[in-house]
Amino acid sequence: MYKDFGLAKNLQLLKENEKYKEVYARCHEVTHYLSRSEYEKQGSIAKVYSQCDSTCHGGCYHGTLEAYLKEKNLTGDKLAEEFARVCGKENDYKKPLEFNECLHGLGHAAMFVTEMELFDSLKLCDTLSSQYTREKCYTGVFMENSSSSTSFDHASIYIKKDDPFYPCNSLEEKYLGLCWQYQSSYFAIISNQDWVKVADLCLQITEKYQDRCFRTIGTNQVGFTSSFKTMKEDCDLMPSLNFQNICVAGVISSLSYRFVGETEKMIEFCSIVNSKNKESCYKQMGTSLLDWSRNTSLAKRSCESISDPQGASWCKSAI
Repeated sequence: MYKDFGLAKNLQLLKENEKYKEVYARCHEVTHYLSRSEYEKQGSIAKVYSQCDSTCHGGCYHGTLEAYLKEKNLTGDKLAEEFARVCGKENDYKKPLEFNECLHGLGHAAMFVTEMELFDSLKLCDTLSSQYTREKCYTGVFMENSSSSTSFDHASIYIKKDDPFYPCNSLEEKYLGLCWQYQSSYFAIISNQDWVKVADLCLQITEKYQDRCFRTIGTNQVGFTSSFKTMKEDCDLMPSLNFQNICVAGVISSLSYRFVGETEKMIEFCSIVNSKNKESCYKQMGTSLLDWSRNTSLAKRSCESISDPQGASWCKSAI
């Protein structure tokens, strides 16, 4: 695909063909590989990122970092020094989302260059300068560990079929929130996307992290189906109103990353959720709009496109 069409054309083709469920559910991995190839050609993160967008959940941003660190072929202190400076500062980016995708991609890249060594990857993330940037990096590490989406040739050894709670039950406290958040994806894999079973596993973890586990049930909806009706019905399966609200908010946060600029998708989903879930839905929309732009006035104008006055008010209240 890369040889015939290059990066930008492939991203456009994938975006145009997401109506096919196979493309919709699996194209994230493909964009990792495509951007790796483009980086090998360009030798510049900036040149590749100028072609990247949110198509297929932003895999283009992630694969670029994987290829970059592979090319550097560094180890030890030199790798740690390079790792800490790659993404720069948020002000270097036009959109907060692109900075976040770089940090998240770093986590994927850490797993890629360490041959899926979870603990080594987390230590690389720990070289970043702030709690915020470190945690964004952890998300890429734990996402890669829980699903091994682009490492089928060397899947993680830090998951156990006979212990669905590993490795989270063996990590330091500072990693646990995000570990349990992404372990929910592993629960989905071993449960064959039976969301009631996933919810049951989420209820078995430490109570303080259950919200994160249920949030990922929501975000994963956007990866497995394009049907808003199915997403809504799956969130309805959650065992309490609180967890239903968290699931709904997770759907919105994921829609905002997969379909950047398409407010109508978030509005359409919020319009069909149960009345008791609408406040959580529209407030999450407001929060998510700020990932697209730092301009709060612009975000509030997007809220005004919601036809439901109460929904628009909830959306604005979160900005």
